[in-house]
Amino acid sequence: MRATLAACLSALSLLLALTGLHVAGRAEAASPAATPWPPQYKAGGTRADVLGPDGRTWFPDWTYAGVQGGIPEVGAFAPIDQFGGRADDGADDGEALQAACDAAGRAGGGAVVLGEGTYYLDRKVLITSSGVVIRGAGRDRTKVVIRYNGTGNRITDGVIVFAGGVNGERRLLTADARRGDASVSLEDVTGLGAGGWLMVEASGTQRWRSLIESSCRLTPRMAMVRIEAVRGNSVTINQPLRIDFPVVDQPYAYKMAPIERCGIEDLYLTQAQRQPKICTVLFIRSVNCWGRRVTVEWTGRMPLYGSHVKWMEIRDCKFNNAHDMGGGGTAYVGWQYSFDCLMENVTTRNMRHAPNLDWSCSGCVFRNSTFYYSDAQTHSGWCHENLFENCVIVDPRGRPAGGGSYGHGFWATPPSDSSHGPNGPRNVFYNCDFQNSGEHAVFEDEMVRYGPTGLVLGGMNENWLFFYNRVLSRGPGILLRGVQFDHIIKGNVFVVDQAFPAVVVEDPGRTRGLEIVGNTVYGGNGALVAAGASAVALDQANRALKQADQVPPRPSPEVPSIYEWERRARK
Repeated sequence: MRATLAACLSALSLLLALTGLHVAGRAEAASPAATPWPPQYKAGGTRADVLGPDGRTWFPDWTYAGVQGGIPEVGAFAPIDQFGGRADDGADDGEALQAACDAAGRAGGGAVVLGEGTYYLDRKVLITSSGVVIRGAGRDRTKVVIRYNGTGNRITDGVIVFAGGVNGERRLLTADARRGDASVSLEDVTGLGAGGWLMVEASGTQRWRSLIESSCRLTPRMAMVRIEAVRGNSVTINQPLRIDFPVVDQPYAYKMAPIERCGIEDLYLTQAQRQPKICTVLFIRSVNCWGRRVTVEWTGRMPLYGSHVKWMEIRDCKFNNAHDMGGGGTAYVGWQYSFDCLMENVTTRNMRHAPNLDWSCSGCVFRNSTFYYSDAQTHSGWCHENLFENCVIVDPRGRPAGGGSYGHGFWATPPSDSSHGPNGPRNVFYNCDFQNSGEHAVFEDEMVRYGPTGLVLGGMNENWLFFYNRVLSRGPGILLRGVQFDHIIKGNVFVVDQAFPAVVVEDPGRTRGLEIVGNTVYGGNGALVAAGASAVALDQANRALKQADQVPPRPSPEVPSIYEWERRARK
């Protein structure tokens, strides 16, 4: 029976591909009128899925997240003093740091050590060799003051940059690569071998943009993978794909040459100049790199950022204040074009979007971190299968008071956003705390009627999971806009101050398959959800209570961490 069903679905996939459409072979049946594509994530069952502790819910696999094997203790290469750097003398130490990092790279790696005191950077520092670490004596003992005021005004520019090599030529895929597949077929495998790196990408074709109703010309689908083997034109990769790459969209892969095992740790950095608006520390085209025990007080753009990276880890850090705030600014804490990264035990204040993901990030995890006066976002380009766990979002002040936040606890950009486009399937919020009950401005005129909201999903969102969160909101707890389907909202506590239900469905005619189970809502208009009957598939064991005299406690799930549960289950 399963073989017959698989054959039928395979034939259907081929037929739809020939007519300019695409369906994953493991999708559930669905009416095109109900959803823009056949749902597949709620059904699970692929090698990219993990069956959760309830034995019913399929989660993404986050066991790949972070530096593989943990952040290593890298031996010292040399103190910066050997290359002319001196603490507390007021002179530029940029030349010395560059020379020391170059020498460490030639020697095969090691830590360049900055001692106690204050160092100054009047120039950029570029690290292009693997294994190089910049290490201070502790962020309360080693201070780096950035005085560089030269050129630069791009997200992918920084004062201290760890950068891999240039990308190779595009190689077209010759067959659909589907979610759960652990191989891709390429027209050309010349020069590819085990241990190498590929970026698999499907661009924002007109077909794709029409399907997801995106006004943005980008909205890429991407995956950064390691090559395990090459047999003929088939390339085996290190982990199952999280999304489909249908040949109708002419997907391709290109070879990458990332740097590996680099890091920055145990120091304090500050950018005294308002210009240029560039990152303080940037990792680009890198694998298994990290920042830990770093404080950045005043960054030009982003404090410690990753672009086109995999298995990056940011741990035990503090990031406060940025010059590039306001409308059109950045001041992000997170990643772009990045995969299976981990941020843990981080505290931020007065950033713009923190935590934040951009441009097809997937498999990334933010956990056990607190973000003051900024909003969480999936900010662009089909970010999918990311986890926000035990994150606390405190008072995400909207413009103009906060200088850039949209004023909601979380914001997923909508299809109508011509600069960013919509976000992809199955992002997960697990045991988080969204504290957004203050009065402040909000982004977008049409959001004024709702006011500061807990979480806002912009549309084209499939099977997002909201488990065991507390949401304190002046507007709705969760606002679902545009096309929404197969979300599960389970075990949450909502405190709603205004005359709204906990969950508002803005377009019931384009919403399907919501499961709303075991939630408690305090206050509001006494209702849990405002939606048409066709939008809700399951409404069970929910409670609506009067506004409490005190803020109710957060939920206490039997499994407090789905991230740790997956890791234990994998072992």
